[in-house]
Amino acid sequence: MAASETMRADAALAARGLAPSRERARALIESGLATVNGLPIDKLASRGLLLDLYPLLDADPELGRDAIFPSVLHALERGGKLYRTASGFQISTVVGAASVVGDRPGWTMDQFKKALASMPEGCVPFTQYTTRG
Repeated sequence: MAASETMRADAALAARGLAPSRERARALIESGLATVNGLPIDKLASRGLLLDLYPLLDADPELGRDAIFPSVLHALERGGKLYRTASGFQISTVVGAASVVGDRPGWTMDQFKKALASMPEGCVPFTQYTTRG
């Protein structure tokens, strides 16, 4: 099948060996257990089909919870349990002249908008992946 051709989702699951037949694949799709945009974590967890990874993480002598940012783990939790992991995460920061941004970290959106309103007309605060230099 050419890359530009389309295939029914049930046929694709069966063709890739992810379901034993198109009928079973169709049942998985209709039940919400198979999606094209990712796994329905909440639905799978509520049915007891996923393993809580916290006991495994806690038992690992080399890794453990202390090796991972607590906020990342918390963001991945569902009902206090960890059913998935992240391969990475991103922290975005912004810096500016102290005369504009002050000398304290942490702004509210209102403070940001006020500072932007005081800038010359046409000023763009920043765009992703651009620097001046």
